[in-house]
Amino acid sequence: MRSYKRVTICLVTAFIAMFVVFISSAQVYQKGDAEVAQAHKSITASWAMGDYESRFFGMIDIIMKNREKLALSDEQMTEIKDLKAQAKDTVTPMNKKMSALDVEINTLSWEEFDLDSINKLVAQKHQIMHQKTQYLTSMHNTLLCKILSPEQKGILKSMPEANQGVVDPGQDDLSCEEPEL
Repeated sequence: MRSYKRVTICLVTAFIAMFVVFISSAQVYQKGDAEVAQAHKSITASWAMGDYESRFFGMIDIIMKNREKLALSDEQMTEIKDLKAQAKDTVTPMNKKMSALDVEINTLSWEEFDLDSINKLVAQKHQIMHQKTQYLTSMHNTLLCKILSPEQKGILKSMPEANQGVVDPGQDDLSCEEPEL
């Protein structure tokens, strides 16, 4: 019974957070605050694109489960495990900070609806989400371009599980060149 209540509380909290973002987005657009409005649009766009964290770690799981098909060396397996551990160590604090910001947003929306404070918190959360996406994209690039060979990458893309949303099959044109900063 307790877990049912916890699930219900979590769902209600998530709904409230989405409602607050929606309401504050509408009010921000009316105010004309372009920077915060852009942050709200970016958050919505990132939700629509999918969860990069699940994609990245899902790809690593597929690669590790198909070690034989991909003919991974022991050195490559070690590099992949190290990459996964490094990514978890980096992403976990980001997730904790975003969860803490969600709690603050929910608290402000119930106790004293202070739109400016809520918008600042939403902007902070967006910044963390942006950093996390950039980091995971960089780790994805490292995995595909520096650890896997072109042949292994081709085998990975041909696997049925790689075409079910975990690994983006549209990455035929993935460039392994260093991005310009």
